[in-house]
Amino acid sequence: MPDSNQTAIDGTNVPLPRAIVLGICLGLVLGIVGAAGWAIAIHYTPVQIGFIAWGIGWLAAKGMHWGNGGRTGLGWAALAVSITLACFALSKLFTILLRVSEGSEILDWWIVYQDEYYVLDVLWIFCAVWPAYGIGARGRDY
Repeated sequence: MPDSNQTAIDGTNVPLPRAIVLGICLGLVLGIVGAAGWAIAIHYTPVQIGFIAWGIGWLAAKGMHWGNGGRTGLGWAALAVSITLACFALSKLFTILLRVSEGSEILDWWIVYQDEYYVLDVLWIFCAVWPAYGIGARGRDY
C-alpha cells in the first residue's frame, strides 16, 4: 500500500511539500472569495447570514483539499481550520474597507477592527470551522 502522505486519492503521486503549498494557496484564494462575500453581505444587509460564514469554511477547506490532492487527516483539518479562521478575520477587515470606500473616516484602525467582533461571531466562527474540519479530517463534503 502506498504511503498516504505521498499518494493522493486520485492515485497521482504529488510530493508532500508541493501538496502543502498548493493546498494553502488554493485554500486561501477560495477562502478570500468567501470572506469577500461575507463582507459584502454584512455591509449591504442589516443581518449576518450564517450560511455565508459556513461558506467561508467550505470554500477554504475545499480549496485546501483540491490543492493537496485529496489528502485528509488531523493535520490537514488543522490547516483547513487555520485558513478558515484567517479568512474570517480578513472578512472583518473587508467590512471596514467597504465603509472606508464609501467615505467613512477611520482614525484608529485597531479599535474599529476590535469593534467589528460581536458575541454572535462565536456562532459564525463555529459555522465556518465545522465544514473546514470535516473536509480536512475526513474529506466529507457537506
